[in-house]
Amino acid sequence: MGYVNRANIRDYSADLGYTHILNSERLQSIFAGVDAQRVDVIDGGLQSEVLAFRLMELQTTTGDGMSLGINSNKEVVLRPFTIYRASDRRVVIQPGSYDFNEQLVSFNTAGQRQFSGSFGFLTGDFYNGERTRYSGGLSWNQSRYFTLSMNYDWNAIELPQGDFITRLSRLSSQVAFSPTPHWINLLQYDNISEELGINTRLQWIPRAGQEGFIVLNYNMQDFDRDNQFESAYSDLSVKFRYTFRF
Repeated sequence: MGYVNRANIRDYSADLGYTHILNSERLQSIFAGVDAQRVDVIDGGLQSEVLAFRLMELQTTTGDGMSLGINSNKEVVLRPFTIYRASDRRVVIQPGSYDFNEQLVSFNTAGQRQFSGSFGFLTGDFYNGERTRYSGGLSWNQSRYFTLSMNYDWNAIELPQGDFITRLSRLSSQVAFSPTPHWINLLQYDNISEELGINTRLQWIPRAGQEGFIVLNYNMQDFDRDNQFESAYSDLSVKFRYTFRF
């Protein structure tokens, strides 16, 4: 059984780009292109439209990269929805058609290094207001047996209905005891829901087509927003998948 984020729609997408391979000791390639997506309601009418202009994407011979881009967005909101909720106020996007553009730049270092990282900056319109976003990540490849990654995402939203800031932090690790068993962990926190989520998974793959999982999900939440977290949800599942070949 599959699940979809949107129903009763037609989704169109197209990509066009060009990569120029450089004869250089430092730069490997330059890419430019455009990605387009349009989502229409089957009964008629536009739901959303995105044009992502990838103005320049540079990649070095060592795998580092830099990119510049502009996003042109159009959203049709049919019903009011709450984009921010706090104990004392709510920020609601009202029905209507919204056009907004964003400019972005990002940098990343090659993942094969012992320490690698990424940084992104985005600014521009957001519905009937403005948004500024900073994002970054740092990874440590200690060895082939252990990796650790940290990511942070910060958004400052300014709307006529009210201003707010969102923060999302993630910490993940992977331990490879051998080529078959792996232990994968994810810790995530956001300041909107004040929820701290933990996902830990023990994965065993003895051979291709055979997989076993033990997965624990545990969430804690600061319901009163007093920095006192309480247990909100927990779930333990065991799965095994076997592929029969004939």
